[in-house]
Amino acid sequence: MGKYLPSFRIYVFLFIAVFAFSNTLDAQIVKSLADEVTFTSGNKPLGGATVLNPLNALNDDPGSFARLLATPGIVLGVNSYNGIIELKFPDALPANTTSYVRIDGDSDLLGALLGGSLGEALADVLGLVLLGRQEIQVQARNGSDIILERASSDAGGFNIDRARLVTDQAGGFYLAIRPDQEYDRIRIFNNSISLIGLAQEFTLDVYNAFTLEGEDPCGQAQFTSFDATGINIDLLGLGSSGVDNPENAIDGDFDTYSSISPGLLSVGGTISQYF
Repeated sequence: MGKYLPSFRIYVFLFIAVFAFSNTLDAQIVKSLADEVTFTSGNKPLGGATVLNPLNALNDDPGSFARLLATPGIVLGVNSYNGIIELKFPDALPANTTSYVRIDGDSDLLGALLGGSLGEALADVLGLVLLGRQEIQVQARNGSDIILERASSDAGGFNIDRARLVTDQAGGFYLAIRPDQEYDRIRIFNNSISLIGLAQEFTLDVYNAFTLEGEDPCGQAQFTSFDATGINIDLLGLGSSGVDNPENAIDGDFDTYSSISPGLLSVGGTISQYF
């Protein structure tokens, strides 16, 4: 996996950076799925599973997923629960191998996380309290050893080289993680982290976990996300996410495109879309 590098610069205060997620291997993409559920979080305090249909997270059927449930409970954490599932690969993955977990859930929450620090700032302006009450967490493990751990509530969220939330050309969401040590499984958490929304149940759908080897013979990027620094949120415009329709930039259609809305950038400010 290469280090992320800027591709070109537009204007004085704005640049667009292009980054690579794929390895240069064969001229064909091979998708390898995790094929075993090795842990789930069990039952709710009053009965019923916290993870619904866990085995659905082991196939590549577009309509098949496990559902993770979480709630802060009623009062002071009474009857609270979180949903956790762990998916194991057939063989250990070498260090710096990127794996992807396809997820789905609240579109406002995932849309904000897709935008990195910019998404978090926009969520604050728009009053999207979801960032403060539902947490998505991921761990890469080698057996019982935690190799990499990241959560949406961490500073920067899923906006680091080792853990990033990305979208594909159809608008689906994926956690892309790249541990620096060997690992053989991924554990995904749906956590309720606030008493806001007492008795409300939050969901997170996990479709599967997989690796990709090879590359598209046409050089087509598979995933994208975006971020910004030094941007004036007030002047960006509340109808914009900073990068609108990011998935259009990787759909292979020259009639569709993503739109970068820089607002008013401070000196040295940047807005970037990653591929």
